[in-house]
Amino acid sequence: MNIYDMIQEWKRGCSDCDNAIQCQECTSVLIKAIENSVKPEISYIGNVALSPDHILTQAKGCYSKVIVIGIDFANVIDTRASTNMSSQDVLWCIEKFKHHTLMDMEMGDD
Repeated sequence: MNIYDMIQEWKRGCSDCDNAIQCQECTSVLIKAIENSVKPEISYIGNVALSPDHILTQAKGCYSKVIVIGIDFANVIDTRASTNMSSQDVLWCIEKFKHHTLMDMEMGDD
């Protein structure tokens, strides 16, 4: 089950919960399920980085807004963003990405 499906199941609630409100136990189970589905991928991060399709599949259902910056097979940069993002949102996200990348490089986390 992917993360999106896990969240949808959680939203439906459980037999002990009011369908509109999820209990703490349901939320804890969801968090553990997401952590368990993501942790194996993190341990293979070197291989995952070689597969853009896998990265995009793992990201499905995790974000409310998204920017994709990629290099296609013709070695041309291609960019896409969800339609609920303003130009300012896109620029802010790119600047935050640059900041985090530079900080990681400074700390030696290539």
